[in-house]
Amino acid sequence: MKAAPRTAASPDVTLQVKNWPLDKFKERHGYNYDYVFVFKVHDEESTLTEAQTLFSMRLILQRLAGAGLETKLFYSSSRDLVFCKIRASLQRLCKEADRIDLKLEFDPKALKELAEAGNPDHSIAPITIAEECDLTSRGPYQNIFGKYDMDERLQPVYKKYGPVGKQIPFRGVDRIKLINSIIHAHTSDGGCHLNTQMLEMKKCLVSSFPLHDFDERDKLNEKWISWY
Repeated sequence: MKAAPRTAASPDVTLQVKNWPLDKFKERHGYNYDYVFVFKVHDEESTLTEAQTLFSMRLILQRLAGAGLETKLFYSSSRDLVFCKIRASLQRLCKEADRIDLKLEFDPKALKELAEAGNPDHSIAPITIAEECDLTSRGPYQNIFGKYDMDERLQPVYKKYGPVGKQIPFRGVDRIKLINSIIHAHTSDGGCHLNTQMLEMKKCLVSSFPLHDFDERDKLNEKWISWY
């Protein structure tokens, strides 16, 4: 284990750069880190701007942690940059999706069962829709979207993605959207209140970008580039 030197840009921030213990997160949840911040390692003699002093690496990491995001830090091979990988637990993703009313696709079979069951507690009678139609081959419950709600009764109705046994209602692109929303949301809304565009412009961040989900990328390649 090695630690970054205490510099003007990164006071009291310890970076573990090798010998990481086996991370069980992906094994349990079927996904992992979805976003990256890149910081420059400044020399102790470096003169920092007011913005770089205010939005230090330490403060940004504190904002990320305070918003419930998990991070992993490591040096670049030249040790002049620090990469900060970012992810969110499923519970944190669900909370943000509920807050911003993220639109998600419903599972046709589960939606049909929910509609036909009705909801007596809310005076909603069972709904039955005939599926035979000469005008379209699309079923009445296909391609239906609605805002996400953490209500336990609604969880089965959302379409699921990911490895068998670890499926969740969010695709990689949804997780990226939600993490980006958490990063930019005000602290009063549980977010980090960080403007990544401003931080890059003020050189507090070198860069920020989403990560590929290689499994999803490969499936996309098979679907869209199968003719190649």
